[in-house]
Amino acid sequence: MASQRKQFLLAFLAPALLTAQESDPDLLFQQARKECANGNYQACVTSLEQVWKHCETSQDCGRKVYDTAKLLTRALAAAGKPEEAESYLQQAINWRETRESAAGVALADDLTELAMLCRMRKDFERGLTIMHRVISGYHLEASRGNLQAVPLADAYHRLAILLTENKDP
Repeated sequence: MASQRKQFLLAFLAPALLTAQESDPDLLFQQARKECANGNYQACVTSLEQVWKHCETSQDCGRKVYDTAKLLTRALAAAGKPEEAESYLQQAINWRETRESAAGVALADDLTELAMLCRMRKDFERGLTIMHRVISGYHLEASRGNLQAVPLADAYHRLAILLTENKDP
């Protein structure tokens, strides 16, 4: 009798527990990171889109909105969907600009990623414009004594890539 009761409870409660796990944004985000690391970008995107939907309707996500948008950007870009990736990256950039007072170098990283998405889409002019903005920001930080040489050198390297690939200078 007791084993029948346990089987009944398991049969009744197991779907509810699975549904709770599937809808927990923290668990979904961790699962998505693993999927992305394993190269399973479609599964990563599916999980992250569920996290994104949760964050759109919830006020408790905080930085998870940014982190989710950034990981969606990377997964979609790796899956060969730069237009969709750019949409999420724009939202991540907007989140950073509106919530972090002095985004500085961190914003420059996001903008550099945007320039590289422009490269994927063969929109070299836009990518070049964005990289010039990044480099200007780095020079401003350097004039304040707040910047190492490596990020600036990396920005010039990416600018050179865009210039090299641009067929219509």
